[in-house]
Amino acid sequence: MVKFPNSLELVSKFKKHKNKLEQLIRQTKTDYYRKQIDKNKDNSRGLWNIVNEAKETKIEISEIENIQGDKLIKEKREIANEFNKYFSEIGVNLAKKIGKTPENEKEVASMIKELKKKNPLGGMVSPQQH
Repeated sequence: MVKFPNSLELVSKFKKHKNKLEQLIRQTKTDYYRKQIDKNKDNSRGLWNIVNEAKETKIEISEIENIQGDKLIKEKREIANEFNKYFSEIGVNLAKKIGKTPENEKEVASMIKELKKKNPLGGMVSPQQH
């Protein structure tokens, strides 16, 4: 690679012009979007189009795959059905894990007796265990 005597000067000029160009592009974009917003201030659809255009990130729609057990599901309808099944059953499944809630004093007393049989402190750590 050949070094030029003025290469540092060229790099400096390049960076200076590059920064000016980037600043000009940013300012031009800002001015453009301000004008578009002013034009569409009474048009919500137009405003949303401007917002989506300005955010510069494009949403990529990719294939959704779901692994159910040991099989891979690719059909959109089947995936949707699995989601529906999962979310419709989650409440029931969680309720089963909670256990029975006592409904009267007798049931509460019975539960307390069971705790005392398992551990005299009802599940708390006794001082002897430390």
